[in-house]
Amino acid sequence: MYLPYKSDQREEAIKLMVDIFALVLPEKIAEEVVRKDVKLTYDPATDELVQIVVLRDQKRSDHLDG
Repeated sequence: MYLPYKSDQREEAIKLMVDIFALVLPEKIAEEVVRKDVKLTYDPATDELVQIVVLRDQKRSDHLDG
């Protein structure tokens, strides 16, 4: 899968990550999780994506652990 890596393509990257998360979560929740818990870091010199961090909220993820 191709993930857009330029900072001006951020919204497109978020929408694609929502699609991925929606494979295992309801779409509304997937979008909420991506927008709240996924941090995209861009290099200020090149405007390219350099890091994706997914924060784990223990309270919300307990039901997913089984």
